[in-house]
Amino acid sequence: MLKYAVIVAGGLGSRLDINTPKQFLLLNKKPILMHTIGAFFGADKATNIVVVMHKDFIAHWQGLCIDYGFEVGHSVVEGGKERFDSVKNGLNFIDQQTLFLERSGLVVAVHDAARPLVSKRLIDVCFDGALACGAVVPVVGLKESIRKMGVDGESQAVNRVNFCMVQTPQTFRFEVLKASYSVDFDPLFTDDASVVEAAGFGVRVVEGSESNFKITSPIDLKLAGLLCLGGGGHGFEG
Repeated sequence: MLKYAVIVAGGLGSRLDINTPKQFLLLNKKPILMHTIGAFFGADKATNIVVVMHKDFIAHWQGLCIDYGFEVGHSVVEGGKERFDSVKNGLNFIDQQTLFLERSGLVVAVHDAARPLVSKRLIDVCFDGALACGAVVPVVGLKESIRKMGVDGESQAVNRVNFCMVQTPQTFRFEVLKASYSVDFDPLFTDDASVVEAAGFGVRVVEGSESNFKITSPIDLKLAGLLCLGGGGHGFEG
């Protein structure tokens, strides 16, 4: 298997109400993005890591790597207007990098930069699953009761057993993901699985992890700090 991880780092931290993009916030004294890259490197040092980010922050990121002595090898690719465009740019980069290689075993994981606590177990399960069946996404079950919202504030109870929360890394054989991203952008594309399904491919699910949450709020960052190294969070530094 030839492994690539596309880490999408285009978040601007709007829901955190801060000016610093969330992937650059400090988590246990180093930027979140460094933890995320390190998770894939730690799972398999042979994984080719591609970080996609807004062009305005590439120089800033390169400076952070120097400041923190971060030496895990990775490529940086300019992102696009939408997440869809950013992933597509990452895939085009991989296409060029592997043009003259045997690609029957090429598998690509697409992961949110703001999920730094992804485990080696989950990364391995997703890569192996995608190689076997073409497309897998990790999911976790719902614990809260949920309701379907209607018009005029009306709502209806629905069975939570029939729903789940989707995580990343969403992982695919390269040929499946590349073909899927040839479709036109649709605002309903909220993740890679929705793009792949729109292109006519099936997607299987694997068991995710509750600790693999996405940092989108101040309490998420504090919780990640507690889980990451057993210490407290470090606020909104950096």
